Amino acid sequence: MANEAFADFMQKTESALNDKAQANPMAFSALTASRLERLSVQCMREICADTPFRADEIRLVSGLAFPDIVTETFYGVEVKSTQADHWRSTGSSIIETTRDKNVASIYMLFGKLGGKPAVRCRPYEDCLYDITVTHSPRYLIDMNTASNGTIFAKMNTTYDRMRLSTDSIAQVRRYYRNKAKAEHRGEMPWWLDEIDDPTISRIASSDISLPSDRKRICQERNLLATGDSMMIRHISSLTQEEKKKIIRQLYILFPADMIDSNYAEPAMWLVAYHKIVCHNMRDFMTAGGQAKFLNGRRLSHPLPAIVKRFLDFSALIKVEIEYMYAEIDVFNPNLLEERDVFMAWVGQVDSLLNRKFGRMVTFAHWVANGDVLSVDA
Repeated sequence: MANEAFADFMQKTESALNDKAQANPMAFSALTASRLERLSVQCMREICADTPFRADEIRLVSGLAFPDIVTETFYGVEVKSTQADHWRSTGSSIIETTRDKNVASIYMLFGKLGGKPAVRCRPYEDCLYDITVTHSPRYLIDMNTASNGTIFAKMNTTYDRMRLSTDSIAQVRRYYRNKAKAEHRGEMPWWLDEIDDPTISRIASSDISLPSDRKRICQERNLLATGDSMMIRHISSLTQEEKKKIIRQLYILFPADMIDSNYAEPAMWLVAYHKIVCHNMRDFMTAGGQAKFLNGRRLSHPLPAIVKRFLDFSALIKVEIEYMYAEIDVFNPNLLEERDVFMAWVGQVDSLLNRKFGRMVTFAHWVANGDVLSVDA
């Protein structure tokens, strides 16, 4: 009943503001964002007499917290506007770090100040249709959004599940990555905020088989040191150790792409996650000759260099993989379905190599035995 009363209160607010817009459209069109907020509070207070809401409980908190207006502790109003003649704008951050912890229900109050000025009020989540990025991911508003057109409907979730989730940014990254792959577009989300990404906390507190000391370290992302975070580097500027580290991480996240020499997504990952540009991924990834020997004994058929490189790096990957759960959660999430993530990776690579090169490649067996492939005896 309280929520119904709030919905009715916002309908009355919408009507009252539209009366003001129609009575003096020039003055209404000239409103700034802050003046529209103050006018909205004034209007809400004026109509309180016919509602359960009290005028002295309607507070403007714009600039201090989200949403802009709070009434009766548990209800809020986010005020947005545009000077254009449409019902679209950029909304608030998907993280909602400044949200009033007591507010349970929020309405969007949107002022269209261009053309014939008007106001619309709708439940906040009902008019968020997509996500964009300024300095962090933010919702996009369209007051004409259909019920099946919200970003939450597209992601098969709800607003409350999203805002209360411990990994909302990771969910959004996965959604846009999967969407791009399904539409065969060479794109990858570039916003990261990884150091403060709650995904790390979720993974570190999960039942995944990760040593306790690694769980602590996992809280602090093991990003490749790239100096000034505002700078983009070319792959040629990396030390040999940094290059090897990059290769190990690529083998963990994109084993199928590495085996198939499909470097489009790995190249985008390098830019998005490490600010490293590599225009010649094929040259960078194909060094080394064919493997002709296993533990010093000649093989009946030489094996491609990529098989040798996977085996050469496997011991280091066993350590590296423990620091990469947040990225694995986005780019190779099947690995996290197993308690031993490294062994899940070994099994995945074994299957991929078998499919590509045949049963003569027994990668899982070689890893278990500590076997070595070599070019020369």
